Amino acid sequence: MKESFSNVFVNLDMDLTDRELMKNAEVIKISVSADRSSLTVYLRNKEEIPRSTIRSAEKAIREKIFDNKSIQIEILMLAAEGGSSV
Repeated sequence: MKESFSNVFVNLDMDLTDRELMKNAEVIKISVSADRSSLTVYLRNKEEIPRSTIRSAEKAIREKIFDNKSIQIEILMLAAEGGSSV
């Protein structure tokens, strides 16, 4: 998929600081559970994104796209390409 977070999730109601931190994140994959109770977004970014920003983005997706339905939204950060693994 490889699109920027801001292109995939347009017009989310997020704090400007959080939006700035997420703008260069690359969406690698989006998956939905078979029963449609959860959505997982896989991201890659050159720099670590604070957990509070990730939670803010999850909340914004739930509010804007799913109209506050009880769907579980989870954003997972993948290691940056070419990065070293420990």
